[in-house]
Amino acid sequence: MLSLSFWRRDNASGVTYWVAKHYQGFSLCALPWVLISTEEVYFHREALSWVTDLILSQMRKETMEHSHTSILRRAALAFGLLAVSAVPTAVASSEIEYYTFPSIYGGTIDTKQWQGKPYLVVNTASQCAFTKQYASLQKLYDKYRDAGLGMIAVPSDDFNQEFDSDAEVKSFCELNYDIDMPMSETLSVRGQDAHPFFKAVKAESGFAPKWNFNKILIGVDGQVVETWGSLTRPLAAKLTKVIEVELSKSH
Repeated sequence: MLSLSFWRRDNASGVTYWVAKHYQGFSLCALPWVLISTEEVYFHREALSWVTDLILSQMRKETMEHSHTSILRRAALAFGLLAVSAVPTAVASSEIEYYTFPSIYGGTIDTKQWQGKPYLVVNTASQCAFTKQYASLQKLYDKYRDAGLGMIAVPSDDFNQEFDSDAEVKSFCELNYDIDMPMSETLSVRGQDAHPFFKAVKAESGFAPKWNFNKILIGVDGQVVETWGSLTRPLAAKLTKVIEVELSKSH
């Protein structure tokens, strides 16, 4: 059984070579399930996320026949799901300050406008297996906006699945999903280059997006109430119930 104990960032080039060389058939498709069956998987969440990024980068750099690309995409998605599902829900107890985001429509989005009200921040991407969640996010916003819920979609290329320009992102979202929820320009959501909001959430709650369409709910008291991974749909009851509880507290 393959162990994850040797999976470090300095193994990156070797992993990329292995993926490129063994993209045929069962071997690559089975690899994620080999990894998840090891006892050490819980100690290597970052390694899984790192491997996901490597695979996606390899897909972009190389031109392959359609069948091979399809296999790589399935394997990349599987790695992504592993990285997402391994992250526990985080709850913070410290208040998040007010932040501004550059709006993709021009101007800025100031979270102070939602003082005393809950707001949801979601890191998004236009070329992800979860991109269809845009439709549900818009429905969620339509359902609760009049009740006071704020929302910000934050496009990010941190996982190599966003368009090259904000103009492309804006056009894609408007044409395919009729988006009118607040949306920022393309920003980083993790690491040293992350937007200050995400750095604050990380510092206060320990949570940082591990994949696209992670969701962070800030409550009426300015605290991180709860977070959800990509697999939680925007209209899932476990998410909407928490929003409704927070809305009942708003003033």
